[in-house]
Amino acid sequence: MSWSHPRPGCYKRSDGPFDAVVLQEGEIWRSYVYFNGEEVDRGEWDGRGVAMRNARGAMKRARALRSEEVIAREADGDDDDC
Repeated sequence: MSWSHPRPGCYKRSDGPFDAVVLQEGEIWRSYVYFNGEEVDRGEWDGRGVAMRNARGAMKRARALRSEEVIAREADGDDDDC
C-alpha cells in the first residue's frame, strides 16, 4: 500500500478496514487513523515524513490489537465484557 496525494497538504492510505489521513495545518502535520470509520489514533507532528511514519505505525498497532477473531466477534455483535 502506498500513500495517495489527492491535494496539496493531504495524504491518504487505506489497508482493509484501516484508513490513515495526514493533513498539513500551517506548520503542523496532523495524522488520523481510523478503523471501520472510527478514529483510533491521532497525533501532531512537525514534519510530513514523521506524521506519515507514525500514522503507519498506528495502523500496525491497531491491526495487532484487532486480530481477525476480535474483528469477527465485533461484527457478530458479541460483547463478552458486559
